[in-house]
Amino acid sequence: MIVCARSLNVILITMSERMGYIMERTMVVRGKGTASLAPDYIKVSITLVSQNPEYGVTLANASKQLEQLRACLGEVGFKKEDIKSTGFTVNTEYESVRDKFGNYTQVFVGYSCRQSLVIGFDLDLAKLGAVISALGTCPAKPQFSISFELKDDTKLTDLVLENAVANAVHNASILARAASVDLGEVLTIDYNIENMLYSPRQVMYSETFKEASVAIDIQPDNITTTDYVTMTWRLR
Repeated sequence: MIVCARSLNVILITMSERMGYIMERTMVVRGKGTASLAPDYIKVSITLVSQNPEYGVTLANASKQLEQLRACLGEVGFKKEDIKSTGFTVNTEYESVRDKFGNYTQVFVGYSCRQSLVIGFDLDLAKLGAVISALGTCPAKPQFSISFELKDDTKLTDLVLENAVANAVHNASILARAASVDLGEVLTIDYNIENMLYSPRQVMYSETFKEASVAIDIQPDNITTTDYVTMTWRLR
């Protein structure tokens, strides 16, 4: 079947050529665009973990941790509604115990409740220092990480696409000049929006801070991303 299909295709092309048709000449070029912007937003991801042999105690402790966290963040200007929950799970916990015969068995040790929360605010390193201090001295013992992001990545997306199209046009012009042909109209522009991703600049903190305040002396790196477009021109 494949051979027949290919044979038919060849016959049709041959017949078209005999009838005087000329196949359209095109050029397909892929353009690469890169752009970067300074982050303007800080996101703090927070995790609270409560463990206890009793299910009810585990949940009660989790509720207490959340209240403690809200109180700590409230001291640095965050309201209850500013602290968003992104996950809540309760799992059973087991540990491997070796018996007198040398075999390991799984023994139930209790329950573990994990709460995931997030707060965000415009880039302000002084405020970030206050947040780190509040979290580091909070009795809820939160784990947390900090990421520097773009509050609205539309401008970055626009810059990347503009640069990608400009790069494709530039490359096509060079190829056309080298091949002694002229570029005609643009026939297609193909772009897959799912390709564009950028990674926030992330900073991890695992230690507990005892100081009343934490001085943040860092300069967040720009957020950079790259994407591609494919353009097709008619050749004259």
